[in-house]
Amino acid sequence: MTNGSVRTEMNFCPRGEEVIFYPTDRKRSRWPFKPHDVTIHDLRPLRGELSFDRNGFVLVNQTSACQDFYDADEVERVYMPEVIDLVTRLTGADKVIAFGVMTRTNNTEAEEGNLPAFGAHVDYGDRTVRMFSEDVLGAEEAARWLEGRYMLINVWRPIKVVESAPFAVCDASTVAEG
Repeated sequence: MTNGSVRTEMNFCPRGEEVIFYPTDRKRSRWPFKPHDVTIHDLRPLRGELSFDRNGFVLVNQTSACQDFYDADEVERVYMPEVIDLVTRLTGADKVIAFGVMTRTNNTEAEEGNLPAFGAHVDYGDRTVRMFSEDVLGAEEAARWLEGRYMLINVWRPIKVVESAPFAVCDASTVAEG
């Protein structure tokens, strides 16, 4: 392919199949899949044209003062405030909460919960967003914020040059409702 596009096979769950995923115990998981040929495009040249409302994601260049993304204390103290500031600037949100720091790797020595996913998936649904909001804010404050417009934003960043198990997102503008 040209222009940074590649053709590959990606696993998708067939319509109507139930998926049960235990990230820390993958042998217990039930993730039926059907491979599909897909074209993956490098959207970095189009980063200025992407929007949450149309595409479901944006790409940004954002440096970090965090020196060690494997140090949980430093990530909490340095990186999480940066993420909250970034999301606030990108969305204009009145309130941003951050949770669920995860460092992904395909290192064979890694814990199962840190491994890349099996295939195409949605990370969090509405129920999970509400649950985490209540955990972080408390039930009463969460209920107040969840009455208005809200969204979950996953913030992903490569810690080093990605040479395998690359990250991809689905452009919402390319998906038919059916």
